Amino acid sequence: MNYEVFPFGKYKGIPISNLPTTYLAYALESFELPEELKAKMVFMFLHRIQFDLESHTISDSDVVDVLREIYDEFFLKEKKNASLSDLYYAFRDSLRKRF
Repeated sequence: MNYEVFPFGKYKGIPISNLPTTYLAYALESFELPEELKAKMVFMFLHRIQFDLESHTISDSDVVDVLREIYDEFFLKEKKNASLSDLYYAFRDSLRKRF
């Protein structure tokens, strides 16, 4: 199946490239997605946070692990009012430290 558009839910029929970054992160962590769809969403998410894909080898499961860490840090602790840019930078910095 060709996943150019999101196949279900609130954003059904919306091109993957037009999904909000916050929804990309949410869907990657919350749903069991087909591998092709997951790969496209991971690529789009990393592209939006300006992660240098060419100089890093990263798996989809690594991305989901980092998303969980960021979620724990920002939403389960004291930083509930963090801005979206704070989340992007935290995610990007966490990936850079790992890879």
